[in-house]
Amino acid sequence: MKLFCGIDWAERHHDVAVVDGDGMLVAKLRIDDSAEGFGQLLGLLSEAGDSPDEPIPVAIETSRGLLVAALRGTGRAVYAINPMAVARYRDRHSMARKKSDHVDAMTLANILRTDAHAHRTLPADSDLARSITVLARAAQDAIWRRTKATQELRALLREYYPAFLAAFAGSSHTNLAMPDARAILAIAPTPAQGVRLTKTRIISALRKGGRQRRLEDTATRILEALRRPQLRQPLLVEKALGRQASALVVATGVSIDGSREVLGTAVGDSESFEFWREFLTSLKARGLSGVHLVISDAHSGLKAAIAQQFAGSAWQRCRVHFMRNIRATVGAKHVPPVMAAVKTIFAHTDPAEVVAQWDQVTDTFAGSFPKAAALMESAKYDVLAFTAFPKAHWQKVWSNNPIERLNKEIKRRADVVEIFPNPAAFLRLATAVVIEQHDEWQVTRRYVSDVSMDELRAVIAAKEHATEPVLALTGVDETA
Repeated sequence: MKLFCGIDWAERHHDVAVVDGDGMLVAKLRIDDSAEGFGQLLGLLSEAGDSPDEPIPVAIETSRGLLVAALRGTGRAVYAINPMAVARYRDRHSMARKKSDHVDAMTLANILRTDAHAHRTLPADSDLARSITVLARAAQDAIWRRTKATQELRALLREYYPAFLAAFAGSSHTNLAMPDARAILAIAPTPAQGVRLTKTRIISALRKGGRQRRLEDTATRILEALRRPQLRQPLLVEKALGRQASALVVATGVSIDGSREVLGTAVGDSESFEFWREFLTSLKARGLSGVHLVISDAHSGLKAAIAQQFAGSAWQRCRVHFMRNIRATVGAKHVPPVMAAVKTIFAHTDPAEVVAQWDQVTDTFAGSFPKAAALMESAKYDVLAFTAFPKAHWQKVWSNNPIERLNKEIKRRADVVEIFPNPAAFLRLATAVVIEQHDEWQVTRRYVSDVSMDELRAVIAAKEHATEPVLALTGVDETA
């Protein structure tokens, strides 16, 4: 007797129906997605007449999942029927319009009974071929998701920021997934911020995004496009739209016992004082207090928020970002000697010698590189704030470099997607990464040794009594 099996697949359970050549129900069963459930299915088929010589074919609405893999392992014919096709067959086998899992299982079995010739079985591929299929499908899905998110971002920018689209328009289309576009959108998510950009800032962003050639020409073209007159949304509406294409910020800290922690993450406008104030306030609301040093980039909004929220704490301007700022003030041919001169400052190990060398380099630049000299004069105390701390800590507190590995890991994961449909999606991915890193930090050796922490406690005690983390902040340049 010819038999046919239909399985209505679901997340929590699967309905099974076996029919004979006349369409009469022979057996039915509901199983769960477990080894026990699969054993019950094989028992049902065996009782109905299944045998190695004549296995009962199975129809199911998916080609994926553990149940399908287990069925293919038995050597029987497995048909993956498109759910839309099943919906069309349903009217032939049932008059009721109501959805029924058992009726759908019966419908699938009857599809094999009457029209098996019109459908294909899953191929008897080797494990290697099936693994390649999985990877190829994953790559295709990633491309589709990226394309979908890119088109959504393009539609969003057309609503309020056509100048940005024009700045990155190629010969035929605008590639919003390219690193240049993402780098600029991270620092200027609204037209108002785009108009205020300088060529130096654009070059810095492009270099950080990975561009190494034609920086001047590219920055000039982008600047001209962003400053070109365009229609504008009301300012508040523009800001609201810009929040959908924002940057991720991560806060990490070193506690008084020398261990590292992730303190928080958020997505927003990294140039906005309001965003930074809200972010720092949220850290304080979760218990952060007694902050003695904040290490960050020199964003004006961030500096103002730090001064307001952590009054009395020292601020260390990131040395690496400062040197990039110095680099942007001189011509390309003068970069090597200028950078070499600045690096001599940080080669000293005595605070007084560091300050003296800073003054000497500043005086040297005054004649040939006045912009660099002016920048060094204004940033002296911010960049040299690390000298007030124990020497053993200098390399850990004079820049944001200690958390660059975390930034790179977030960027590596985000680059797979490239363009996210909304800030929440980006924040979910980034939060998963930082939680993983936080857990790793808790089981590895201390970031700062006990001896070094004793020296730091002495420095802190000389100012005031405190028992809370030293805070480090950084912005990760990714678009959402």
